[in-house]
Amino acid sequence: MWSVVVPVKRLPDAKSRLAGFSGENRAALALAFAGDTVAAALACPLVCAVFAVTGDTRVAGRLRALGARIVADDGPDGLNGAVETGRLRALADDPRCRVAALTSDLPGLLTRDLTEALAAAPGSRAFVPDTPGSGTTLLLSDRLGALGPRFGVNSRYAHEASGALLLAGAGRSLRRDVDTVEDLADAIRLGVGPYTAAALDRIGWRTYRGPASDYADADSDYADSEHADAQNSAVEGAASGCAAAKHDPRRCDRALR
Repeated sequence: MWSVVVPVKRLPDAKSRLAGFSGENRAALALAFAGDTVAAALACPLVCAVFAVTGDTRVAGRLRALGARIVADDGPDGLNGAVETGRLRALADDPRCRVAALTSDLPGLLTRDLTEALAAAPGSRAFVPDTPGSGTTLLLSDRLGALGPRFGVNSRYAHEASGALLLAGAGRSLRRDVDTVEDLADAIRLGVGPYTAAALDRIGWRTYRGPASDYADADSDYADSEHADAQNSAVEGAASGCAAAKHDPRRCDRALR
């Protein structure tokens, strides 16, 4: 069994690379990404608890309502410090569970993909790289609970250099993190969870869940699969509009309408 640690930035600082979105919409999307990530993890049969590490009261309230245990992130050590804080809390709560650190920006995460990765974990530290291949979306502890997080730029190589094993064959939803507008467009093509879909709908873009949600709580209507091609074309257009909007934040919001 696993305790999953999900560090979440304060919303004003989150997703700064989503160029062209207003600060309010970036915050709304970051919160939605975290909601879908945590909901998928909570539904995993191999997860005994999810610990959300955050210094943002809005994030804490939303994720606590979903069932996550909230750990205050009031230290100066950034993402890796937050992961370590969560690891210590998780081991204190239940030392029988190994610890996994999961990034909070996986809006399309499917419970089955996380379950398969956890089930395939070796006894030693291991990690799942992101879609581009240079980052990390999931870091798994050894049997004693040691994580040794090295999240940041090129974290995949830092984790490899530290002795963590690459966990090959992970599902796409577990690898598709979102930092840029292009990442978001790709995530939408794969299918996003209900919180992200609802946030995009409020911004003005209606999307679809993708193959099938394997956790409950979908509180919005989504277009069915017969509309996927038209939606994908619109997403590509939106991505182009947003990429060109770095000096005019209003253009990205218009492109997604």
